[in-house]
Amino acid sequence: MISLLIRTVISIGIISCFMFSTLNKSDAKETTIGVVEVQLIMQQALAAQSIQTQVEEKRDLYESIVIKEENRLRELEKEILRQKSLLTPDSFAKKKQEFDSQVTAHKRYVRERRRILDQTYADGVRQVQKELASIIAIIAQERGISLVIPASQVLYGEVTLLLTKEALTMLNDKLPRVELDFPED
Repeated sequence: MISLLIRTVISIGIISCFMFSTLNKSDAKETTIGVVEVQLIMQQALAAQSIQTQVEEKRDLYESIVIKEENRLRELEKEILRQKSLLTPDSFAKKKQEFDSQVTAHKRYVRERRRILDQTYADGVRQVQKELASIIAIIAQERGISLVIPASQVLYGEVTLLLTKEALTMLNDKLPRVELDFPED
């Protein structure tokens, strides 16, 4: 059993050496690499900034609605507690149940608005990322670059490999703003 394993390993080694020695270095295509600072582009791109602004404006609107409703619910709770001694236990329980259902509905409203904000933001970012990917492909094709990697994956590289400024400029020209489609309330 061991001799079979040793023969297999030796055979694989010989075959590997033969395969690698027959490779002609002139047949190998030189790989040209480009590097893009994706995070920087997503921070500085006009379209990404427009997404952030729209989401913040909608979040502020939702927040004002939520604060008003929470204040109303606090006052309603105080009123119910004040009436506790005046109401029969069944009446109090009914009012408390109605109040609890309003609180539950409010929590559902808040969760849904959060989901809407997150989903709409993600949709907008995907639009920017899709456009950025096509721009990077155009730059790579124009420059004869065969591999583009994000800067976050690079430990060392020359500044000449960076495509960030060109990609950001093209992105800002081609997609200066993304209009987010928030669902109606």
